[in-house]
Amino acid sequence: MMSTLFDAYRPSATRYDELIGPNGQPRAHWRALVDSLSDMEAPALLQRQRELRRLLIEHGVSYNVYGKTAEKPRAWALDLLPLPISSRQWRDVEVGVAQRAELLRQMLHDLYGQQQLIRRGLIPPELIYGHRGYLLPCFDVERSADRALQIYAADLGRAPDGSFWVTGDRTQAPSGIGYALEARTVTSRVLPSMFRDANVHPILPFVRALRRCLVNLADGDPAQIALLSAGPANETYSEHAFLAHQFGIPLVEGGELEVNRGRVYLSRGGQRQSLRVLLRRMDDDYCDPLELNRSSLLGCPGLLQAARNRQLAFANPLGASVVENPALMAFLPRICRELLGEDLKLPSVPTWWCGDPKQRAEVRADFEQMVVRTIQPGRQAATQAVRKLDKAEQQALWQRIEAIFRAFGWDVVRVKYGVLQRAAFAEPGGDKLKAWIDACPNQLYSALTFMGGAVWRARLMDALGDQGD
Repeated sequence: MMSTLFDAYRPSATRYDELIGPNGQPRAHWRALVDSLSDMEAPALLQRQRELRRLLIEHGVSYNVYGKTAEKPRAWALDLLPLPISSRQWRDVEVGVAQRAELLRQMLHDLYGQQQLIRRGLIPPELIYGHRGYLLPCFDVERSADRALQIYAADLGRAPDGSFWVTGDRTQAPSGIGYALEARTVTSRVLPSMFRDANVHPILPFVRALRRCLVNLADGDPAQIALLSAGPANETYSEHAFLAHQFGIPLVEGGELEVNRGRVYLSRGGQRQSLRVLLRRMDDDYCDPLELNRSSLLGCPGLLQAARNRQLAFANPLGASVVENPALMAFLPRICRELLGEDLKLPSVPTWWCGDPKQRAEVRADFEQMVVRTIQPGRQAATQAVRKLDKAEQQALWQRIEAIFRAFGWDVVRVKYGVLQRAAFAEPGGDKLKAWIDACPNQLYSALTFMGGAVWRARLMDALGDQGD
């Protein structure tokens, strides 16, 4: 029997409903929770919601919002009622997330190493070289495939049939571990009998596994691990403090670090402590103002060089955010078959990369149902649901998309050769160089030009070898 709390609830006819099944009754994995709430009136639930909020404030759990002028942190918003997911469906998610983590790990190792995925045409080069998350100074820094990615998170959504798909991959500095632990703690106190009877899957094994991973990176010495935070102004700073406490490691900021002779030290209270691992909780380019982002006041100069020297490991490694590029989801099924020899178990939300003429035509055919996103990271990244625009605005948006890719559609074979190129063609091996440039795809040519001379030389040496003086 349904609780009176749900008497007025009406499921949507156009999308999957979490609570109510096709037969009009609660889904099997919801019934225990619904039965537990059957004797609880709305005022009692509101009282427990207030108690839950009080506990979150008491524990200091906050999620700050950039641009707000509040004098104190904003308490994290947590719903009183959990979202039950059946064990069978969660097993599918668990296997799928683990596979995606392995796939992205191998992709990162390749993109900052041999770049076979680009050479073999599995990834358009402009999606990597044109993405702000691809940090050229990090090329070949982390040579061990096993260390290419330690923490992965996925944004999940429901497909119309109720199956899960991934709407976003998180490899930069995924947050949420601490929030999940806090959610379990406060929920078990506010709804103790429900929490106990639900036989909830534990989170602590994951937390312990992550700590073991960090200790392994530190060659078995937990005293050489620290959590690198952007400071109290960061939106998830309370989680930084919580995780540092859980792991028993210091919470540090860039101003407390120094690099001396290629090694990293924490200077605090007149003492200096050597560090080998930084659990990173800031964007990678902010970690090192010397090589990555000269405007950063949050990192420490020399950290990237320490990583090159194998004296420091980051979790996650610097440059990992490049595989958060949403356009890559359009290519993951094929990449998964190539790298792992199996189909992608947890599909992405249907994605089309408009840089590909065929995919762009498919987008145009059903444009009104699309959501348009930029590939670039950032809190202000543009996302536009086309159906929310009027016809004139839709047409203007499509013309803008077409103009972007027309601008990159030049034919490099017709470009007049420069003076230096003509001089190079006259040197030994120049005929091979000219033939290679003439045959070079437009997209690769523009990507190499964007990346600069060092990348050009490396690619030509790989393709043509040493042609003499």
